[in-house]
Amino acid sequence: MAVDFAMNGMLHRAFLRELDRVQERVEAGDPAGARRHYALFSQLLHQHHEGEDTYLFPLVVQRSTDEQETATIAALEAEHEQLQAALAACDDDFAGSGPLPEGTVADLTALRMVLAAHCAHEEADGEPLLAKYISKADMKEFNDFNRQGDLSMLVFPWIADGGSAADQKVYDVLPGPVRLFLKPVMQRKYRAYFR
Repeated sequence: MAVDFAMNGMLHRAFLRELDRVQERVEAGDPAGARRHYALFSQLLHQHHEGEDTYLFPLVVQRSTDEQETATIAALEAEHEQLQAALAACDDDFAGSGPLPEGTVADLTALRMVLAAHCAHEEADGEPLLAKYISKADMKEFNDFNRQGDLSMLVFPWIADGGSAADQKVYDVLPGPVRLFLKPVMQRKYRAYFR
């Protein structure tokens, strides 16, 4: 059975929504709130891309004999490097405490442009390659890596927060009994993170 990469699109939409929340708080003169939201965004995005670069993209390159397919993966990896540079500028903006630098909104806008373009490219051209070459067994290491993140318990409620009807169904990937127990725990942790 093929791997369903719908979660990837859910994550992409959540990243873009969160970046908008960060910018709204910057523009509203709420540096503390902006920093809290940015910390969540930055940590989850760094982890997501590290997971792809470590556990998924190399397998496609290893298994494909098609130059166009491997060129697509190389382009996606190059976009990750561009994102790292844009993230580094924003990470610097949000470091420390007190007023945010004057160029913070411009840095966020630049990051959003790079991120939106990358997400669209990955969904259009990368996901079909992942679906072609990545098995459910391959996904275990990737998923285990993502579960190890400090903020992993916040991911599902974060995806659902402000998301589409499809995004609200993110919890459906969990087995019924696990979902009954974990969903309220995750939601409490997510709310507590922003207090």
